[in-house]
Amino acid sequence: MRVDTDGLGYNNTTGSTLVIVTAADCTLSSSNKDWRFPQMPNGWNDRVSSVTTQMGNGTHCDVWFSSDINYEGECGNRWIHMQADLRKDGCQNRASSFELT
Repeated sequence: MRVDTDGLGYNNTTGSTLVIVTAADCTLSSSNKDWRFPQMPNGWNDRVSSVTTQMGNGTHCDVWFSSDINYEGECGNRWIHMQADLRKDGCQNRASSFELT
């Protein structure tokens, strides 16, 4: 599964898009973390400014960002699947790990 066609995260400074590809789709339940990333991919720590997890088939995953590695620290404090401006969630350029469901 490709998490989205636009990219999981976008960096306004560099214009880069992060695309995450997983082996299977996300489930509907947020109590079951389908994919966990204890740290951001190389070059993406504290650099995500917007997010969308919309997939081409109209479905989406939800993402939970943490401000520190290993899912520690508050960063948005909610599951989201689309946010054009992560400043609204207090998470712009602060994500250091994330989970998908």
